[in-house]
Amino acid sequence: MNAFNCHSCENNLFNTPERLVLEGYRHWVAGMAIAQRPDLARIESLYSEYLPFKQVQPALSALMGFINALGICSTCPLKTFQVGSGHLCKDEAMVLALIAALQYGDAEAAELSLTSLSCKNRCAEVAVAAGELALILKSANHVLMPISISVMENILAFSRATRHAGDAESHPAPLTLH
Repeated sequence: MNAFNCHSCENNLFNTPERLVLEGYRHWVAGMAIAQRPDLARIESLYSEYLPFKQVQPALSALMGFINALGICSTCPLKTFQVGSGHLCKDEAMVLALIAALQYGDAEAAELSLTSLSCKNRCAEVAVAAGELALILKSANHVLMPISISVMENILAFSRATRHAGDAESHPAPLTLH
């Protein structure tokens, strides 16, 4: 798998706000998985394409803070598909749901996404870091589509069912980066 595939969801399955979060997250994780350092140049290039110049560096800093908080606080290694993939795994869906929930002030959706990504005693730390990114994107008119509680619950239930089915049978897991 080429983690540095530089196509950013070219199939347009994701709107620009979702791409900024998802592809920034993917570039960061891919860089850490392959080179032990995030690919800041690619993230900056992506952000420069869609954000006003004065918001690029604050958005990069906010993304770094958010991902660092996730790395410290996550309940297990978070998964992601490679950069440019049109697929979405549970962890990526919860990252998008969290940023969207914070942009819309949806405390219930934020809580559900936080507890799926982080241990309960560290959720506040992740929420603060994610909130900074959510606010910067919102101030640049990049508001994610809301993800309802019922959709989030379905994603989490499907993920649990798939994981349990995978334990019972030896099907190969989808290709994701950890």
